[in-house]
Amino acid sequence: MCAGFRFYEVRPIWSQPSIRASNNVHKFERYLRPGKMNIGSVYMPVTFGSTTPILIFKQEDDPELPISFVGNGTLIGSEPQRIIAKRIVLTGHPYKVHKKTATIRYLFFNREDIEYFKPIELKTKKGKIGHIKEPLGTHGYFKAKFDGMIDQMDTICLTLYKRCFPKWSTTQSINSDHHLSKSFFQSAHPQNLSSTSAIMEIDN
Repeated sequence: MCAGFRFYEVRPIWSQPSIRASNNVHKFERYLRPGKMNIGSVYMPVTFGSTTPILIFKQEDDPELPISFVGNGTLIGSEPQRIIAKRIVLTGHPYKVHKKTATIRYLFFNREDIEYFKPIELKTKKGKIGHIKEPLGTHGYFKAKFDGMIDQMDTICLTLYKRCFPKWSTTQSINSDHHLSKSFFQSAHPQNLSSTSAIMEIDN
């Protein structure tokens, strides 16, 4: 990554370009979509200036191959409080259905997990909302109640969110007669390091 006149070897994580979310939570992007806007977050020394140009290159596994251009953008600030959340959806299936109550299986596989995730709301693919009432047995079956009758062929979903952080592998590169790469974390003070975000426009 080229930030102004500095070069860094980084492993950014990507999120949706919602710069001003109400609760500062932004959805994690698993991969870059060509032609779309994304925000990349990395660990690097604090860089001042909201108009600092950013260039992203991809380094090939073979050192003999040249680096390829990925995208360009601008720095949007050094904000360690930015929350990037990865969403995971667990799914289960109704085993028995009686009016608004159903026995669910294959969502969990032990009683302890059911007790731990009991406060979390359940949703179905057809729009019904419910909650866990009690576990049944020791193999992950549990009883749940919904706001309406559910179909036997419906799918029960439980959504979980996990905060993600950039990979701690940033190195600063200095171009001279030969390429020199050294870790600046060995000599930098922790207070001078920050999670920096840059808005990127990915090139096709």
